Amino acid sequence: MAERSTVAANMSRVPGAPDDSRMAGMLVARPAPVREQVAVAIRKAITDLRFKPGDVLVERELCQATGASRASVREALRQLESEGLVVSTPGRGTCVAGLERDEALHLYELRALLEGMAGRFFAQRASDEERTALAHAVESIRAQSSDPLTMLRAKQDFYDVLFKGSRNPELYKVLAGLHRRIALLRAASLSVPGRAEESVRELEAIVRAVGDRDAELAGRLCIEHVQAAARAWLSALDLERAANGEGPRPATSSREAADAVSFIGSVLDGDGAPVTAAADGRGG
Repeated sequence: MAERSTVAANMSRVPGAPDDSRMAGMLVARPAPVREQVAVAIRKAITDLRFKPGDVLVERELCQATGASRASVREALRQLESEGLVVSTPGRGTCVAGLERDEALHLYELRALLEGMAGRFFAQRASDEERTALAHAVESIRAQSSDPLTMLRAKQDFYDVLFKGSRNPELYKVLAGLHRRIALLRAASLSVPGRAEESVRELEAIVRAVGDRDAELAGRLCIEHVQAAARAWLSALDLERAANGEGPRPATSSREAADAVSFIGSVLDGDGAPVTAAADGRGG
């Protein structure tokens, strides 16, 4: 199938495009390499939660949605697999990757450490214009806090300003990739009653700290924000289990709850060990 060079505002304008709202607006255009455009389009659909973990990505439908060749779609999917966003399984094809509990906790641990660094660097290095932009981003988040998915997209503007203002391009790249992987976790944590409002208050405290150029406080508040997000995510797991009639998570260790919500704080002192099922004798 010939690769198209025209951008369509809506996928419905493309003859033969699949009738699937998740794929709307994915038609790609030059001059960037088509495989990169396809990867960007699919990546955005995943991080916007149009595709959920476990959803199968059918190559033929992606070709129709993007106007790209099957070769370009396959190259894009290989790129996304290297980023941990999709997985390929023999006999099933390629689907959106999910996260196991321990894997998610590891990502929260890494996120806390790196965002703490970003907060400290931003307080030290950001321009006055970037500090103002960070405050405006939080105002936008507060205005959209009634809907978790809309708020999640608004929060990305906050993080874009924070990470770029840290003046560390390598840190920015690592955090951008990490945030793509944890988009579903962030949406789940914001769905917990009261978490959206709590999150806004935490971000407002970060803005005050960077406005005062208090690097240590800004870093600590960024870590505490991630710690609260991890706690909310674990609550969301319990809510999901209850909705499915499964009951609460089995308490296989009396230390489980405390470990799950406090392990991230160990990065403040630099002496904490990762909390995993294997490390403390618990099963998966």
